[in-house]
Amino acid sequence: MPCGFDLHRTLREARILDKNDDWKSLQAVQNNEVYLVNANAYFSKPGPRTIIVGLEILAKIINPKLFKDLYVPSNSYCIKH
Repeated sequence: MPCGFDLHRTLREARILDKNDDWKSLQAVQNNEVYLVNANAYFSKPGPRTIIVGLEILAKIINPKLFKDLYVPSNSYCIKH
């Protein structure tokens, strides 16, 4: 969750990690369980509404089946491939 980066910038910056052997050794990376979020919009600017939306985004990431009907803004997160 790079502070202040939107999802597009986070995707660009995350590509650097693909060259790092320590990064590739992480279980989450090996299991394709790394998620990128729009930190600029939902995590770096605290306020009542953004805190709630940020928690909703995390809920969908952590348990997508349980929160399948929960709406979160498009472009708020994605899985890193």
